[in-house]
Amino acid sequence: MIRHPERSLIRPLGVAVAALALLLIGTAAEALVVPAHADHPAAYGTTQKPPRKPRPPITPPPQPAVTPSASTTATTSPSATATPSTAPTPTTGPTVPSSPGPSSCASEAASVEFGGSSYCPGYVFAVRRTLYAVDTRIVLRGVAVVSVSGSRVQVAGGPSCLPTEWCGQTIPSITVTFPAGAALPAYGDVVSLYGITTIGGLTPVGFQVTGHCDPYWGDC
Repeated sequence: MIRHPERSLIRPLGVAVAALALLLIGTAAEALVVPAHADHPAAYGTTQKPPRKPRPPITPPPQPAVTPSASTTATTSPSATATPSTAPTPTTGPTVPSSPGPSSCASEAASVEFGGSSYCPGYVFAVRRTLYAVDTRIVLRGVAVVSVSGSRVQVAGGPSCLPTEWCGQTIPSITVTFPAGAALPAYGDVVSLYGITTIGGLTPVGFQVTGHCDPYWGDC
């Protein structure tokens, strides 16, 4: 058999080339393998996601300090101290006292002096309706004595009502009782009767005869 020396050399050379190729392929494969790391997904397998790192808190930038200007600075003014008033406290209108003076009568009527006291002019209808305060000194001027019975004396005289009212032609009357033993007017006398008001009545103090008429005939 004839041996060819070149073929015996080619076979070992091919084996060496194949081994070298396998060595290079292995080295390249190792270089492509990514090592497992905590930050790489390969460290946790293919189905598990790595935990997210917490984000650092966002810190706002520091703001520059604002210095208040003179126009915006609040100023405190001293509070006003209340000063007590020395003015007198106003009172209600004057009332008619039990012994009224000349300026105490209604409608600016002048008072009348009798027995050392002042009396305001009044009317029979106003005494009966208690239009004057109780214990007010009143004089009924120009009233006629229409009856006398013991110490009881009845007098009558107008007007019959206030000017703003309508009361017809009636003449009001009132009966007063004098103290026992006191002087009494006579029937038909026209008198000024002085007294102190009660509730709807008058306590007589005295009288003055100013005229005479007969109430029966109606010529008073």
